[in-house]
Amino acid sequence: MNIEIWIQSRQPKWREWQKLDAIPIKDAIFLSMDVCPRWYEEVVLTAISNFFDSSEYRPTNADDQYDDYKHIYEVIEHEFQERLRIAQSWVAKQNWVIGSKPNTPDEIGPTTYVDLKEFLRFSFVTMGYENQCDSIPLAIKGATESIAPLLLSSAEWKRRAKIRADELLEQNQNTSQDEIVEQIFEYFKKERICTSYAGGKEISLASIKDALSKGGWFTGKRHKLRNTK
Repeated sequence: MNIEIWIQSRQPKWREWQKLDAIPIKDAIFLSMDVCPRWYEEVVLTAISNFFDSSEYRPTNADDQYDDYKHIYEVIEHEFQERLRIAQSWVAKQNWVIGSKPNTPDEIGPTTYVDLKEFLRFSFVTMGYENQCDSIPLAIKGATESIAPLLLSSAEWKRRAKIRADELLEQNQNTSQDEIVEQIFEYFKKERICTSYAGGKEISLASIKDALSKGGWFTGKRHKLRNTK
C-alpha cells in the first residue's frame, strides 16, 4: 500500500465537516487526529474484516497488505482511546458537550454529541494536539482560528477564575497570589476567554487579582486548605 496515497485519502474533507455543528464525540476525536471517520470505518475496518474468515482470525489475502492495515488500525485505535480518556477526564470543565452536562466521566461515550468547533479548540488549544502532527492541514487550523472568543459575564469569568485558583492551590499551597493570577491570565488567553463587557475585552491581571482578593477569598481559601491537610 502506498503510504502517500493513504495519507491523502485519510484526511477529512473539511469543507463538508465544517458545515456541521453537532456530531458524535467519536467522529470529533477522529477529526482531531486528522482522520476522516468515514474513511476509517469504510476503508480500514472493512479491509481488516475482509482479510479474515468469518470463523477465525487468519489472513485470507496478501500478508503484506494485511500488515499495513493492521498497523494503521492499531495506531489509530490506540490514539483514539487515549483521546477519549482525556476528553472524559476534562468534561466537567468544558462546554463542548451538547445537551445536559454529564456528572461523571463514565457518562461520556462514543455516541455523546459535541459542538465540533468547541471540541477542536479543546483538542488543539487546551491539549496542544495541533503541534504534535505536521500533517494537519491548514483547513483544520482554520477551524479553530475561526472560533470567536468566549465572551463571559463578569460573574461567570470570576467563577471560573476561582475554580482555576482552587485547582492551583490544591497542587501547591505555597504558590503566591501573584503567580496564580498570572497563570489564570495565561489560561484565559489560551482559551480565548474574554469579558462580555464592551463587546469582548481581554480580562486584565488587575481584574483577576481583584476578583480573587475581594472579600478575602484567596486568603481564606489558602487558610482553609492548610488547616485541612
